[in-house]
Amino acid sequence: MLERGIKKCYEKMQEGDAMRTTLNVNDIVLSDVVRMTGAKSQTEAVNIALTDWVRQKKLERLRGLRGKLDWEGNLDKLRDLDKEGGH
Repeated sequence: MLERGIKKCYEKMQEGDAMRTTLNVNDIVLSDVVRMTGAKSQTEAVNIALTDWVRQKKLERLRGLRGKLDWEGNLDKLRDLDKEGGH
């Protein structure tokens, strides 16, 4: 399921602008990334890995806010909406 989410993020990123660049990348690490992501190309593998890394860093920042924000609302109501598919 996580891999599917990462690939969806990558596909959305594909819709944006791309930058052509030259990188010196460790061959063994790149081969592992291609294999582990199931990517069809090295470019796709690098983009998937970078997208996942950025997502993880954003989640870490969000987790760092736990207990630091004031929030008023009904969590049970939000959970019910989520179960019903509403937003």
